[in-house]
Amino acid sequence: MSDAVRPAVRGDAARVHEIATAAWHDAHEPIIGRDAVREFLDRYYTPADLREAIEKPETVFLVVGDPIAGFVEVGPSGDEDGTWTVYRIYVHPDEYGDGIGTRLLSAAESRVDAERLRLVVMGENDRAVGFYESRGFERVDTAESEWGTTDFVYEKPLEDTA
Repeated sequence: MSDAVRPAVRGDAARVHEIATAAWHDAHEPIIGRDAVREFLDRYYTPADLREAIEKPETVFLVVGDPIAGFVEVGPSGDEDGTWTVYRIYVHPDEYGDGIGTRLLSAAESRVDAERLRLVVMGENDRAVGFYESRGFERVDTAESEWGTTDFVYEKPLEDTA
């Protein structure tokens, strides 16, 4: 597999959908259940939704691998100057532990003009919590989700490269 990170294109949506489906079931089904995962995927991860997200000019949507093994989407938060949000970052479960998430996150960080990144993760998702904390994110808040989980809000300051 190639480990090149590149901007996603419209034709990547089907593979991104496959990865999101596998990753959501793997990571979130034990926390919120199969039906809730299916509902979430049907609401936010249809191939049409993903094609639209890939084509948004204000966001950065990257994929890695050939075949694609993971993806990340980041964009301006809209509530604070200098803050961008990691909207989604997922790696196919068969590829966990191969550094793909780290490559995606590093590539996204290098492509944004931001003072900090923010993200929200289910607090019971130990793998994700450990991943973000090991990459310099610090928990700044908690929130309740529509799924009845406690979510952790993380931020990471980015170095000024200007």
